[in-house]
Order: sequence, then C-alpha cells, then structure tokens
Amino acid sequence: MSILVDWKVNAGDRRIQMALTLFRLAGSVRRPTSRCPGPVARLVSALYTFLVEWMWGIELPWATTVGPRLRIFHGTGLVVNADARLGADVVLRQGVCIGSRHDGGPSPVIGDGVAFGAASLVLGGIRLGDSSAIGAGAVVLVDVPDHGRMVGNPARLL
Repeated sequence: MSILVDWKVNAGDRRIQMALTLFRLAGSVRRPTSRCPGPVARLVSALYTFLVEWMWGIELPWATTVGPRLRIFHGTGLVVNADARLGADVVLRQGVCIGSRHDGGPSPVIGDGVAFGAASLVLGGIRLGDSSAIGAGAVVLVDVPDHGRMVGNPARLL
C-alpha cells in the first residue's frame, strides 16, 4: 500500500520512485528484526544498499519508521538516522540531514506534513509539529510547534 502512494506522490521521478519502492520492500522483508534475515531479505537489502545508498547518495536506512506518501525532491546527499521517525506526507529535499547530535543519542520525531528545505539539518531528540516547515540551510536543535516555520542557523521561529 505505501509503495503505491509513494509512487504517486513522486510521479515523474523514476529514480526516487525506485528508491522508495526498494526502501519499503527492504523494510518489509527484514521484519521482524528479531529474526535472522533469509536469502530474499539479504538480496533485497543488498540491492537497496547498493543502488539507493551507494549509487544515488540517499541514506534512508530500511529500519527507519516512515509514514505514507514520503516525497523526495532530488535526494542526493539526503541522510536520515535509522532511529528517526517520519510522519505521513513529509517532503525532503537534497542535502537534508535528520539525525542525532552524538553517537547513540536520540533522533527527531517528525510530524505529518512537514516540509524540509534543501541542506537543512534537524538534530537531536526533538519533535517537529504537524505541517511545520524548515527553511533551506536551517539548523534546528529545538522543538517546533504545529505549523511552525524555522529559518536560520541557529534556527528561529518565524
């Protein structure tokens, strides 16, 4: 189901459609994570890692929790921590980094309908509220309310 809706919102960009299809497949064949992956899971994971991460420069680990209708523009240089959680209808652009502030630290929780500008960074155990927007180049280290707009470095609420 998520594969079809991801495909629709990324219409016209076959590379991103393929990347998200492989992301959803890799995640589904590798679950539950408590069991040892079988040969099909290893093959899909290897294909995903090779094409999406190594060739296309999109680091979106298969274990990341991502809601439906993820929209990616360009994608190159995109980095999302496996512990981050993304809601539905999130929009990511090239160079976005969503991760922890230090090794093993907490990662952001992204609400529904959040849009990220190119090269924005969102770091730490913070929450971005529904329908918020992160401006290009912003560095966000604090919670963002629903419908909040963050710009600058360090980011401030508009």
